[in-house]
Amino acid sequence: MKNTRFISFLLLSSAFVLASCGGGTPSSTTESSTPSHATGLTTDPIPSSEEGPETSGDESGEDESSEPGEGESSESEPVTAVSYYVAGSFNGWTGKDENYIMTLADEQIEGKDAYVSPKIPMKAGVVFKVMDSENNWYPDGMGNDSKITENGDYVVTFVPEGGMVGDEWNEGYHKFEKVGEYSGEVTETIYYLSGGFNGWKQKDEDYVLAKTEEQKDGKDQYAIEVNFEAATELKVMSSDNLWYPNNNVSVSAGEHKVYFVPEGGIAGWTDGCVYVA
Repeated sequence: MKNTRFISFLLLSSAFVLASCGGGTPSSTTESSTPSHATGLTTDPIPSSEEGPETSGDESGEDESSEPGEGESSESEPVTAVSYYVAGSFNGWTGKDENYIMTLADEQIEGKDAYVSPKIPMKAGVVFKVMDSENNWYPDGMGNDSKITENGDYVVTFVPEGGMVGDEWNEGYHKFEKVGEYSGEVTETIYYLSGGFNGWKQKDEDYVLAKTEEQKDGKDQYAIEVNFEAATELKVMSSDNLWYPNNNVSVSAGEHKVYFVPEGGIAGWTDGCVYVA
């Protein structure tokens, strides 16, 4: 009799233990093989046994009313539009200048989005590029600016995707068109000497080049005499923020006279525009 009661007691205890194990949902301390959101995947984590989802009695086991998990959003993140600007010597290479922001054109060009600038007064010699709100330049690199050769008001057309064909397109990105006579402020252009001798100070009033009485090959010429205390390098900068020549000019210590022809084209001179005697 005692053995029978003992066996009955064991059977009841086993049934109680099985009923309290749950439905197989891992506990908060159980390691799961399901990837978490920290891995960048979108798989929802398996809920712990302490905070499981309520069931609606649907035999399929799917919960149609489930909400996004922690860190998720039911709406996609807004995408910030990229803006494009014209920047160059005409505005001191100021990037993201709202005065020169470009607008989306009404029509695409060869199936690609295009942007157009406002009307910009630019003098001959002005160079420029396009910059976006993420600090990218089009085209990238050095020595590939677009250059204006005649005073006037211009409109710049730009295709961010690039790949445009034709000589008028700068590396397939942008081109310019004269749309009127120059409407900007008309001022006399001043030329300054700058280099290692003055810490590359820009528009230094102590080193203004004076226009000579005689022209060089029928072109206006400017000059300045300077006593350089040590060997240095130099360039000429205009009040329109243009640099001449493309490469620095090396000069030895001592007294020198620097000649400059803005129009360029002088044989034997550095880039045809600067000569040191």
